[in-house]
Amino acid sequence: MKNIDKPKKRILAKSIQKRNPIKDFVAPLLHKVATKITADDPVFIPQYSSNPVSVDLIANIPPDLANDRKIIIPHRGTAIIDCGVTIELSPGYKAVINANQDWAKRGLNCSHSTHITTGRVKIIVNNTGKETILVKHLDKIAQMIVEPIYVFDWDFGGNP
Repeated sequence: MKNIDKPKKRILAKSIQKRNPIKDFVAPLLHKVATKITADDPVFIPQYSSNPVSVDLIANIPPDLANDRKIIIPHRGTAIIDCGVTIELSPGYKAVINANQDWAKRGLNCSHSTHITTGRVKIIVNNTGKETILVKHLDKIAQMIVEPIYVFDWDFGGNP
C-alpha cells in the first residue's frame, strides 16, 4: 500500500490587533511623599517644571568678593554646589539627585552617591567635559526625585 501524502491544511494566523502605545498608555499613579522643607529664600524651593517626576534644583552661591556669585569648574574639576534648601523626607524614602540634561551635555555630572534623607541639599558635581564650566547663582543645576528605600533581608542559607 502506497503512502499518499495528504495535502496539509494551511493555518492562517489571525490578524493581531495593532496597539497604539501612545493612545493605550495609562499614566502610573504618582504617590506624594510628605517632606519638610526649609529654604533660604522662596526662589530655592524646588519646583516641578515640564517633568512631573523630578523637581529642579537651583544653585545657591553665596556672595564673595572673589567669585562674584559664580563657581568655576575646570576640566576634571569637582565642586560642591549648595541648593539653598534643607529637607526631611518621610521614613522609608530618599531623594536622588541627577544632572540637569543641559549641563550633562556640556560634561557636568552629579556624583552617583548623592542620596539624601534628611539635611542640607548639596550637589557634588564633576566636570568631565573638555572646557571650563561656569555655574552662576540661581542657575538650574540638577533635578531631584524621590524613591523608596528597600533594605536587605539577609538569608544565611539556614544558618542563624
